[in-house]
Amino acid sequence: MAKPLISGAAVCAALALGTAAQAQVLVHGAGEQPVEITVLDLQADAARLDPTSRTFALSEKARIEGAARGLLVRSSLAQQAKASGLDQSPVAQKRLEQAQQTVLMELLMEEAAQQALPSEADLLKYAQTVYKNEQSSFTTQGELAASHILIAGDSAASKEKIDALYALIQSGSDFGDLAFKESQDPASAAQHGSLGYFPEGKMIPEFEAELKTLKQGEISKPFKTAYGWHIARLDGAHAKGQLSFDDVKERLMDEAKNRIIKERRDALVQAVLDHAVVNQEAIAAIAEDNQAKAKAAAKP
Repeated sequence: MAKPLISGAAVCAALALGTAAQAQVLVHGAGEQPVEITVLDLQADAARLDPTSRTFALSEKARIEGAARGLLVRSSLAQQAKASGLDQSPVAQKRLEQAQQTVLMELLMEEAAQQALPSEADLLKYAQTVYKNEQSSFTTQGELAASHILIAGDSAASKEKIDALYALIQSGSDFGDLAFKESQDPASAAQHGSLGYFPEGKMIPEFEAELKTLKQGEISKPFKTAYGWHIARLDGAHAKGQLSFDDVKERLMDEAKNRIIKERRDALVQAVLDHAVVNQEAIAAIAEDNQAKAKAAAKP
């Protein structure tokens, strides 16, 4: 297959809605005690996503409905399991407790990560220091930055759709807004179509070939690759050679912030592990027991 075009990947405050709006029912099931999925249920489930992915997931009616239906299935089956007494065994009780612990642990880590983050001035100073001390490492073999809209497939309907989007762009519609709403590349659509910077040769050849016909900021006509129909925009280009500080400033500032967040999360974990007392005999007994079971199961 051709080289992939789509690149891989804190609980925020709830959406700015009042209590009444949060209680609004999105979907409900059947039966004497039907399960109801509310706006608050949707918000709580979406809180596990990063802010950009969350906004994208909650910006289109079909995705919202799909998420609400999925929550209805989960809640309804959980209700059936509880009615059957499946939650009463010691193992089930412990698994439920552990699920709650996982959520609470994540909440604590997210809270710690966001407390008193460095100022923009401090992050900028860090970026300047790293660039000065490691300038030789900030070079490129040639990079491109691009955004695109993808309509998957090679059917007549796909071609008709991409042509309609191109007509909207030609008439003044915002490229990023259309990518966010219509592109079928979920990863870049969540970023308003942006693929960011990538080394030359990373994307499939026909995609890069089209980009190299464009001037910065210019938008291509619809063109086809193995993934479907695209409209692409060249957002930037770095020739082979030394990257300027402005080229890497944002990345270095993000790295500094992410490093601090990681250190805080790691510190919470290490503080617990530093006082852990391990029962090696009990661990060895469990291992021996399961080794014996595995051996017995392997006998013909």
